[in-house]
Order: sequence, then structure tokens, then C-alpha cells
Amino acid sequence: MKYLVIIPTYNERKNIAEIIPQVLTVSDSNNSDLDILVVDDNSPDKTYDVVKFFSIKDNRVNLLHRMKKEGLGKAYEAGFRWALEKKYDFIISMDADLSHQPKYLQNMLDGDKKIDLLVGSRYIKGGGVIGWDWKRLLNSRGANFATRVMLGIKTHDVTSGFKRYNRKLLNKIVDYGIQSSGYALMVETVYFAKRNNYQIAEFPIVFVDRRAGESKISGELKKSAIVVLKLALERFKNL
Repeated sequence: MKYLVIIPTYNERKNIAEIIPQVLTVSDSNNSDLDILVVDDNSPDKTYDVVKFFSIKDNRVNLLHRMKKEGLGKAYEAGFRWALEKKYDFIISMDADLSHQPKYLQNMLDGDKKIDLLVGSRYIKGGGVIGWDWKRLLNSRGANFATRVMLGIKTHDVTSGFKRYNRKLLNKIVDYGIQSSGYALMVETVYFAKRNNYQIAEFPIVFVDRRAGESKISGELKKSAIVVLKLALERFKNL
């Protein structure tokens, strides 16, 4: 089985230098066919140069250098298309800022291969968040609850960015068309899988707030809410 970890970046020079070796260590310890694709939106801090350095040393590291910043959703869509063209069996989405701890990649590798979408969840037993104040945690939990109700989703952490897709599901998502250019992609993919009766499962992760760099979440709440409302309207039209 061929696995690809997709890591979108924008001004993540320091973090990417840490996360790439950690992901490769997981690959080495399992002797698994696990590669990395960094999708960089032409970072002003030249994150892409760090990735190029690693790619020269190790052919498991790949770079997709895009010329402008278009948002997380567009970056992932480009990465998904690259992965499908390269015939990977499973594709893992993962943040660059180490909030998704690389040790949990073991769960992705060991997870039942019959599962179409495997989600690393903060909001099931054994999961959690480190480094957020109560306001941010309340906002996240509230957004998850509202989204689950509006879209009829049983998955507890619908906004998680740490996911494993199988090739069959991802191909359908890309063919259907991704609406979101931003963080709402996380919800959109879960909703698509649920609506089309793909098998979804969760396992617990502890999410750790970034230690370096700046968050890209600012200004995304309103955009994400609009996408969720569109999906909810679509759902109710089809009931």
C-alpha cells in the first residue's frame, strides 16, 4: 500500500524543518511506503527552499510549489490531484505546525483498510486539545456541534484536518468538485463521505496548539459558515 502525507504550507519554514524528519521517522520505523508532499503557496519566508533541501536528500519528500496563495482548500485540491495522478492508495491530510503529532500517523497506517475516511478526532474519548484557552475551545466545540446538527453528521470532529482518505473516496470528491477554498474543506469532505454512504471512523488524538509561526485561521470563520450553510441547504432540498 502506498501512502502520501499532504502538508500545505504558507510561511512555515521553522515548522516544516521539524515535521518532515518526524514523518520520515515514522515511515522508517514501519518500513512502510510513506511519502510526503508539501504544497507551498509561494511562502514569503521561502518555506519551499527548506522542502527542496529535504527532497534532494530523500526522494520520499516532494514539493508542489504554487505561485500564489489561494487558500487551504485550493492547496489541498492541488495536492489531491497530484496524489491521484501518482496512484497512491491512501492520502493523509496533516497540518504543518505540529498540532497534528506525527506519532499518530501510526494509527493511519494501522487503521482498517476498509475504512474510506479515517479521522483523527479531538472530541471523542481519549482525545483532547493542549494550548487553547476556554473561549477557543468553546468556539470549536460549538462549531462542531452546530455543523453536525445542520448536516446530520455523526462524526464528532467534523473540522479535524487530520484525515486518511482512500483513493476511491478521494477520486469521487475531486470529480464532484470542491466548493471551499478555505478551512471548510474539512467539513465538506466528511459531509460528502457521509452523504454518499462511505465508511467513516474516528480515533482519538491530542491536538497541540502551534509553537512557532502564525495561525492562518483568522478570517476563516465567516467563510466556513457560508459553505456549511450552502451544504445544509443542499441537504434539506434533497430530503
